[in-house]
Amino acid sequence: MKSSKLQNSFSKSDTWPEAFGFTIYGKGPTHIIKVVPGSVAAQSGLKAGDQILQVNSHDVSGWGDDDIISHVSKLSQHPPSLGVVSRIREVTLQPSPISNEFGFSLIGTFPVKIHQIKSESPSDEANLIRNDLVIKVRPSVCTYCAVVLNSSKLLCNVLDRLKYLDINL
Repeated sequence: MKSSKLQNSFSKSDTWPEAFGFTIYGKGPTHIIKVVPGSVAAQSGLKAGDQILQVNSHDVSGWGDDDIISHVSKLSQHPPSLGVVSRIREVTLQPSPISNEFGFSLIGTFPVKIHQIKSESPSDEANLIRNDLVIKVRPSVCTYCAVVLNSSKLLCNVLDRLKYLDINL
């Protein structure tokens, strides 16, 4: 677990975590799903896919994002010290030579999650599971994704915004 102390000239009135350059999501556990390049969060070493385990040494590993934000708003120390662990796993998928599909569907807009996995598909063999978070989409994988999901408006929007495909397992 790494500890990240976000230090700068911020006050308690600043909106946490957005004012520090990151976004969190989760119903327990909670993950960092976006870090703004050059932000205090990025300079402190936080990365998309990190799971928040501690806030000021207090165990929050099973807490949802609303609970963590509420807890932080009551703290006197701003910004708080975070204990995080990376849960990122990068997965590169090739379409099935038989069906030319990856074997998964997506749901949501931000964050985007794996919705369904087809049995014995490339996604199943890569051990993707329902509700894994798609953090980034890598350009070299986009052409493969487009083969299966090119009619999906959702995927087109996701590909416009994201650059790497990292599946959080």
